[in-house]
Order: sequence, then structure tokens, then C-alpha cells
Amino acid sequence: MKNNKSIFAHLEFQTAPVFQLLLIILAIFFIGNLLNISHKISITLGFACFVFGVVLAILKHKTLTFYTLSICVSFLLFANSEETKINFPNKIIPHQKAIISGTVKKIIKSDENSMRILVKGWIDSKDLPRIYNDGIILNVYKRNDYLKEINLGDKILANGRIRVPSKKVFDTDFDEMRYIQGLDANWIGTASSNKIIVTQKANRFMQIRNSAYKNITNKVNQLFDTTTAMLVRAVLLGNRSNFDIEIKNSFSITGVAHILALSGLHIGIISGVLLLFISVFPINRWLKFILFTVLVLCFVFLTGMQDSAIRAGAMAILFMFAFTARQYETNSLNIISAVVVFAIIISPSMIYSLSFQMSSLAIFGIVFFNTVFRNFFLNFTKSKNEFTRDLIHIVSITFSTSIVVSPIVAYFFNVYSIVSPLVNIIIVPFFSIALVFSVITVIFSFIFFPVAEIFAGCVELIFKVCVNITMFISSFDFAAITNHQSLVLIAILSSISLIYILASREKQQFFFRLIICILFFPVIIFLSENQEQNQTQIFAKERYCLLSIPLNSNEKFVWIADRQPTYSEIKFFDRGLIDYFERNKNIKYVGISGNYGKEFVQKILLESDNSKHYQIRELSFAEQREIENRFLNGKYISQYQP
Repeated sequence: MKNNKSIFAHLEFQTAPVFQLLLIILAIFFIGNLLNISHKISITLGFACFVFGVVLAILKHKTLTFYTLSICVSFLLFANSEETKINFPNKIIPHQKAIISGTVKKIIKSDENSMRILVKGWIDSKDLPRIYNDGIILNVYKRNDYLKEINLGDKILANGRIRVPSKKVFDTDFDEMRYIQGLDANWIGTASSNKIIVTQKANRFMQIRNSAYKNITNKVNQLFDTTTAMLVRAVLLGNRSNFDIEIKNSFSITGVAHILALSGLHIGIISGVLLLFISVFPINRWLKFILFTVLVLCFVFLTGMQDSAIRAGAMAILFMFAFTARQYETNSLNIISAVVVFAIIISPSMIYSLSFQMSSLAIFGIVFFNTVFRNFFLNFTKSKNEFTRDLIHIVSITFSTSIVVSPIVAYFFNVYSIVSPLVNIIIVPFFSIALVFSVITVIFSFIFFPVAEIFAGCVELIFKVCVNITMFISSFDFAAITNHQSLVLIAILSSISLIYILASREKQQFFFRLIICILFFPVIIFLSENQEQNQTQIFAKERYCLLSIPLNSNEKFVWIADRQPTYSEIKFFDRGLIDYFERNKNIKYVGISGNYGKEFVQKILLESDNSKHYQIRELSFAEQREIENRFLNGKYISQYQP
């Protein structure tokens, strides 16, 4: 008899009310953004749901009360996230001079030539009313051979320039708007180091943290060579400054870039080391829990309280609490959902954070699919060897995380790694061992330096093996798909196909599903690309618009139109525009109007290998209006008149 039990029976949804609350919150955020629901309407709907929920509670409808009050909470959280947003008008807001004052909440990047910091405070600009209690991503550049020392918690005053973040227009663009909203910011600023003053140093508590952070960084730099120190700083302290771009790219292509950022994997390993250390002492289990909590919180604080470290630390503490309590039956889905919901309650805008989305989805991927995939591999191998079973466990975790994270990586970073599962199976165990040795090395560096040097040698060997493997595999053309016009669709379909195939319970079912995916996958991609190529598209950027019109003979006409007159020389061109021409080989006719289009043709198109293919000419004012009337219903895309 066939087993018809659901593949997700292990999740026990009925005992995970917090997960149900999380699903409702996500649904309300999605609907709210889709329908552009305002702050006031969200508050009104939330209050209405609260009243209705109270009535249902009086009538003792427990289930309906739970869902109604969950919707109430979701609308209030959405309203809170909308309150911090600035809805920029649908027009060009130029760079402008501004005075920026506030507290340094996060050091995103720091090297000898520049810093990128998150500042929470006020902005004073001539053309805008003073803006209070807002977030600014401030890029600080060295001037006069001096980069001012700025630490976490310092209050600063800067004279610089601000701009609004750019939205994702081309497929290869980075969604700057979503990125800074996830950091609870609305502006991007720049300032030179000689135009920044530190008005007040961080409080004593934060100064102790900064001092400990610097001491550990100095020890790491003493113990390791340049490459290894760079990796240790990244995985232990979350500091990816001065990171080698070639190594970073190779890790991205092979799909193991996640191990360079503080995540649940790192906190889990470090928590395991701490738990092993605590287990040595013969003390009460609740004292062990308190000591474990204090040590994890100290580590999270040391890393600068990065969002990913906070979430992973909270999950480690909750799991430790459940293990310590023993009498309580735990539901991992409920615990993880509780941490995510709590993070959203503390900062609703965090739901837009890329790191929050990726780390949360990776953990949920493991909870949802790890058991399913492990059972699949165990059923097909029939092996009882412990090493094989451990390897299967690693493989199933790797597939579980990659299938949910890969579509987001494809959307934001325009890369879909084909070799990711294989490389993760090889690299993650090595990295885990190196991370444990790194923690031991740092601890001994403050106790007995010669012992620390011995462990440091082991760490260097392991990290160099990992780097060489990733760089070798990333050198192959088949390692990843990049800048493909249907990249996100490919990633989504690949994930769905893997879930569909690896959820098979019998070999006959497996082969049937495999054939179905092989037959329909390329057909869907082809139809999607064909539909996209046959549509008129408009891409609006700050300085220009691009109109793409398909022609009957599988050729495209593209018009590059200035949105405003440009008088100064253009030194840099939009990477998204260049990528668009490189990816679309069927572009034959190019129309230009304005200086930006002329400069782009002269410096980019006519210098490319495909230059002889293009037929280029400047459009008259009458031709511009004819195109706009015919393809855009009279909507103007150019503010420039030749």
C-alpha cells in the first residue's frame, strides 16, 4: 500500500500558530505594497480588525479571533513601515548639498580610503524642509591623506551631498531602493573626511565594544596572512572591508558567498563551541543556559549587532531554552517564526532587508525541505554507512537552502550558480572546521600566543584550500548563468523542479517527474523570452529613457532619449544600458536624441565588436513625437528638444 502521508507532515502546522501569524503578516505586506495602501488606511483597517476581533472573542470564536487579530497586527506593522518611508514624487530629484547630523548605527564598510556608514538623525537641505529621525547611508571618502576615525555609536556632523536611491530598472540593475529601505534608511549621502566632525563620542558601553573589536582585529592581522585574515574578519566579525574582488566573485559564481556573511551557520557553529566549553563545568542546566545566553549576546554585541547575527543568536538562545526546559515539546517552525516575527515587530522595515530575506528563507528552507530531501536520498541509496548518511545530511541541507535563496540571488545579483550544491557540499564542512579553529585561535591569542599560532596555521591551510577550489571551479563557463534576460524565471523554475523531483517516493515516480521537468522547463523559458522580445519596453533612468520597440523581422529599434539637457562631458555610462545592448543581439536600429545618447554611441556602441551591425541616426523632433504618439499614447519620454 502506498504511503499517502503528506511530505510536510513533519512540520505540524497545527502546532505552529506563530508561523500562521507570519504568513498573514507577509500577505498583508505584499497586498499593501501591491495596492499602495497608505499609512492612514492601514491604521483604519487595523483598528477595524481589532474591534471585529474583540467581538469574535466575546462570542468565543477562537479560530476567527486569532486570524482577525493577526490581520490587525499585520496592518499596524505595515502602517509602521510605511510611516518611515518617503514617497518620492515621480520626477527627477537632483543631488543637492546638505548638512547631515546623527548617530552612527552601523559601519557597513571601512578601509584605508573610504567608509560606508548608516547614520540615524536629521538632514538640512536648502531645497527641502528639514527631515528628522531618518536614516542616511553616508559614503565617506579620504581627503588630505586623512580618513577620520568614526566608531559605532559616535555622533557626527557632516557637510556633504544627498540623493534619493535609484530603483531597479534594467534586469542587471541592483535594487538600491529596496537595499537601503532594508537598512531603515531613505537617503544616500557622500562627504569628504575633512568635512565631518565627531560631535560626541560613543557611550562607555559602546566604547568597550569598539575597543574589544579593534583588539581582536589586531590579533587576527598578526596571526594570519592577508588573504586568511580577510576571511577570518568576515566570518568572525562580519567585517568585509578590503575584500579581494576576485575571491568575492568566485564565491558568488559558485554559490558559497553566504559563508562570508554572519549567518545562522556561523552563529550555530560558534554556539556549539560555547556549549562544548560550558559543558565542562559541573553546574545546573539553567546556569548553563544563562551562561550560554550571556556569551552568545556578547558575541552578537561584539560583531556590531548586525541584523543577521541578532536573528541567529536569538534562534540559538530559543533552541537552547527549549533544550534546557526539556518538559516542553518544541516545534522548530514555531521557534524560527517567533524570531522572524519579533524582528519585524522591532523594525518593520527589516522585512525589505536583503540579508533578512536571505537568512530567514535559508533557515525556513532547511525546516521545510531537509527531511523531505534526506528521505529521498536515503531511500534511493539504501545505505546504512554512517559516513554516507552524514554526507546525505549535508547534501539535503545544501539543496534545502539553495532552492529558496537562489531566486533572490538571481534577482538582486544577476547570477544563478549551477555548481552551487556541489561546491557547498565540499566547502561548507571545511569552512565549519576553519571557523571553529578561528574561534580557538582568537581565544588563545589572548592567553598563550604560541598555541594560537599553531591553530592559525591550520586555519590558513583550510581557507587556502577552500579559496583555490572555488576559484578553480568558478573559472569554468558552465559554473553559473549571468545577466540572462530570464534569469529569475530560470531560478524559480529550477527550484520548483528540484522540489517536485526530490519529493518523489519511488523510482518510477522520480523518473516520470524528471522527464516532465526536462520536457517543459525549456518550453516555458522559450515562451517567456519570446513574449518579452515581442513587447514594447520603456526603461526610465535619471538622465535618460530607453524605448525598445520590436520589429517584424526579429529585430529591434531602440531610442535613447535625454530626460534633460546635458552640457557637461559624460565620463561614466550606466552599466545597465551597456548590459542591455550586450544581451540583446537583435538590436539593429538605434535612434538618439540628446547628448547622453550621442556620447553613448560614440564611446560605447561604435567601439564595440558589434558596431558594424548597428544603423544609428539622430531623430528629429517630429520623429520623436510620432514615435511617442504611436507607441506610448502620446506620453513624452524626452524633455530635450534639439
